[in-house]
Amino acid sequence: MIIKNLFLTLLLVCSFNISAAVGSGGKAVIDLITAPKTFGDLLDQKGIYKNESVAQLKTSVEYSLSVLSDSGKGSIEDLKALKSRLKGKSDNDMYDSMMSVLEREDGAVTAKELVTAINTMSRLSRKYAKQASFDPNRTVSFGTCASCVNEELSELGLDFVIIEKKDMSKGFRKDIKANMRNKRTMIKTIQQRLGSKGYGSFKRGDFSDEQLESLLYLSFIDKHGSALEKELADRIKRVSQVSPGKYDIFDSANGHSFFNLPITARTERDKRMWIELLDETIAEMEANNKNTMDAFYSILQRRVDNEADAGKKADKQSYLDYLRKHKCFENK
Repeated sequence: MIIKNLFLTLLLVCSFNISAAVGSGGKAVIDLITAPKTFGDLLDQKGIYKNESVAQLKTSVEYSLSVLSDSGKGSIEDLKALKSRLKGKSDNDMYDSMMSVLEREDGAVTAKELVTAINTMSRLSRKYAKQASFDPNRTVSFGTCASCVNEELSELGLDFVIIEKKDMSKGFRKDIKANMRNKRTMIKTIQQRLGSKGYGSFKRGDFSDEQLESLLYLSFIDKHGSALEKELADRIKRVSQVSPGKYDIFDSANGHSFFNLPITARTERDKRMWIELLDETIAEMEANNKNTMDAFYSILQRRVDNEADAGKKADKQSYLDYLRKHKCFENK
């Protein structure tokens, strides 16, 4: 499971393995990343063992090649052909840096260089995706912050991760992809749909492309979402109260990014966990007149303080400190 639910994560020791093993060399990295077996061996060689990390990097490569092709079955040739479609010095420099890593022998590339190259591949692929990738018959993929989803890969240079939503109805995919094609259209849809449902007044502000996609998804939950998603959306709205009966998920006083949850909370268990946690946060806000994030951190700290096992308590506190440091659920 790529997305850990927060409660279970707080029970675990957060460990990092960011060492880069020296490989045997002999083959270019670009020749190893498209086959699951050779790519898995390459990651193993670089000291990237965790199932979540391996799965995420494989998803990133598959996604990148897929959206660069008209058929959805991309290849390295599609990645090489991307060069002729790039615009601007920055994108060209990013591409050249990426290819300089991918074209080196596997033994001459560190774990951090490999992960950074895959991150660049995903970024450029999202930006220059072929129009065919917006076909509603194809899976919808979203990006989200890496530091709050996969600590190991974040330490190695991944700044966002790809999440595929394979359980969406065709109607849901159609509405999302139709609005993803153009950022101006996406923003207009977010403003209209969330504004009309009392989520507050959206202003473009400093929202990243990934956050805009999460907001777009949230805006269509009332039309296409499951009962559990609708319940989660309701809690995201209610935890954003700015005055009695008035809500604004964009208000700086709330300062949260819980609007990402319908994307990142992938299982029913995750969604139920978040509904429970947001219910506690809402109650804390009302009982002690706290803003959203102060109430949220108070609830998590209480869970840490109530842990009887000394080892588990230390692990929970460590992870809570990590959440605060990286502002994982704040609109940063």
